[in-house]
Amino acid sequence: MSTISNTSGTPVQLQISSARALVSVLQSIRSRAGTKQQICSLLAGSDGLTFRWEEDAKGMQAAVFLRPEVFTKFFCEDPRRVVGLSLSVLMDTLAVFCSSAGELEIRYPGKDMELLLEARERLGGGAEISSYARIRTQEPPAMRELGDYWEEPSSYFLGPGQLFKEVVEDLEWSGGSVRLRMQRQPPELAFRSAAGGGATGNGTLRVGLPVAAPGFHCAGAEADHVYPLKRLQAAFANLP
Repeated sequence: MSTISNTSGTPVQLQISSARALVSVLQSIRSRAGTKQQICSLLAGSDGLTFRWEEDAKGMQAAVFLRPEVFTKFFCEDPRRVVGLSLSVLMDTLAVFCSSAGELEIRYPGKDMELLLEARERLGGGAEISSYARIRTQEPPAMRELGDYWEEPSSYFLGPGQLFKEVVEDLEWSGGSVRLRMQRQPPELAFRSAAGGGATGNGTLRVGLPVAAPGFHCAGAEADHVYPLKRLQAAFANLP
């Protein structure tokens, strides 16, 4: 990573080698639920970029943090800037740049407080293709840290996204709810789903996962909660 010489005075100037990588990362926080426009917050500061989204019901949050090292060039003045963006518009716009072999430059703000995207691709004979887009920003949605919604100690687990994705897919047969259970000693993490007749038949499926000590914390002796399958699908379906 290198630092951009800020000759234009634009507070945020970034370059990334491939728009495809950015699209892949943002796909992980794209919601499958409904067709309503999904507004995310973009937080830009000297420590990096954060894209955050919160479900209207306040039951689910998703965030992606990109460190300065992800970018080939990075300049972002403090204090941190926060803007609202339509996630679908941002991803559709980035998709246009995926075919370009040139680096993608991102700047903010433009003349009308928009997000500016530009890519230049050099051809033979001194010719050059320049692609340019402007994305309208808006007031960022009001958002709190998810942990602010409860006072009890929280439990958590970390692991490969693909693993959790496959677990939820395995549990889809029941079409109902999924019970998530964590146990402190001995450490245990398990998903369980049951079907009670109908088209899915009868039965119970339990999926136990290996517990990695650095990424597992059970606040009590055990934690046990039932989640709607649709909520888990929305949370895990797009994990990379």
